[in-house]
Parts: sequence; structure tokens; C-alpha cells
Amino acid sequence: MDRILEYIHNLNLRDKRNILSSIVSGSLFAIGWWIAINAAVAFPENNELLKASHACGALATVALIMLNSVTNSQLRGDSMFSDGICGTSFVRIWVFVAFLMSFGSLIASFWIFFDFYVAKDRNYIPGLAILVQNVFLFASTMIFKFGRSEDLWA
Repeated sequence: MDRILEYIHNLNLRDKRNILSSIVSGSLFAIGWWIAINAAVAFPENNELLKASHACGALATVALIMLNSVTNSQLRGDSMFSDGICGTSFVRIWVFVAFLMSFGSLIASFWIFFDFYVAKDRNYIPGLAILVQNVFLFASTMIFKFGRSEDLWA
């Protein structure tokens, strides 16, 4: 056991930060969608699983793409592509809208779960699946955005 702890203590993960955050983020994303697809197959009727609740996951996926399509240097204005229509102001608005979509889909999944499933004494498993999917997609988005280091790209 001491050898394992010593190995973990001496392990240098500094140069593997991007790889690890990408693997964790991608795994959370895949598991989240897997849970939602499983719920859609297991509960095919609309009164069991609201088909409109999949819009939360779709918006969270679009938010992940939007948020991670810009770099932090573009957000700060340090990028050499800071002029024109896609300047710093546009990038900041883009990131703000992406955060709104990400938080909004998470909040909407909580709302759907508690309003449609818990408050009306229905089978809560399909609603819980949508909730867990959006929690995983939100965590995936945040890990992929803030877990990577742009210093390692050069």
C-alpha cells in the first residue's frame, strides 16, 4: 500500500491535464446521453417520459459546443483575431449566452423533475434520468472548459 501511495505522490500529471480533462468530460457526456436514451427506450409513452424534456439535453449539448468553441485568450482579448465582427465583445456575448443555455437547461431539468414527476406522484425514474443526464452534461461542459490549460497547446 505504501508503494501505491508513493507512486501516486510522485506521479506528474501536469503535462497530462488536457488529456485527463478531455477523457473525464467525454465520459460524462457519453454516460449522460446514454442514460437519456435508455430512459427513452424504457419509457416510450409520453405520459411516462415527456419527450419535450429531451430539449434540455439538446440545449446543454449546444451550450457545450458554444462554450468550448472559443479560447480564453479570445475572451480576454489577447488573441490576434480580436478585430471585426467576431471581436472581444462578440465572444463575451457568445460565452454569456452559452452559460445561460447551460444553466438554463440544468434548471429546467430540475423543474421538470420536481413539477411533473415528484409533485404529481408519478414514476420518478424517467424524470430522474433526464435530471442526471443534464447534471452530467453540465459537469462535462465545465470540466472541458475549465479543466484544460491553454499553456500546453503551444
